Amino acid sequence: SEPWVAMVALSVRVLRRCVTSLLLALFCLPVAVLIFDTLPQRHAVHHSQLQVTEAKNTTWYSERVMEARMAWRRRTLKEACSRFGLDIPGNDSLHRPNAWEFLINKKHHLIWCNVFKAASSSWMYNFNILAGYKPEFLKNN
Repeated sequence: SEPWVAMVALSVRVLRRCVTSLLLALFCLPVAVLIFDTLPQRHAVHHSQLQVTEAKNTTWYSERVMEARMAWRRRTLKEACSRFGLDIPGNDSLHRPNAWEFLINKKHHLIWCNVFKAASSSWMYNFNILAGYKPEFLKNN
């Protein structure tokens, strides 16, 4: 056999490997670019979804804490009313509401009982504004 035939056969094998590698590289390179190029975008989307989920979980947790606090307050109120006999109907002074203790604004669906040293001045001012008094009038009185 001639040496050039062996050389051609070797060249064909090398060329075949190169072509296969080249085709594989030409196919894999764009796919790799697409995958790795969109990773930051996908990460950003995942991160924003994670933030929304965390916000929802925080809101859910806050609501549960508030519900538990309000349940405790209702229970405490019920126990105190029961202790003083206010959980049963009666016609004495403890069972009758004192009209002068409440400010009622039907238009805005508000009822307020003045508790001194608990923003009472602010609420009195707000109820007077809702009743139609001008701020200038209230400042002068």
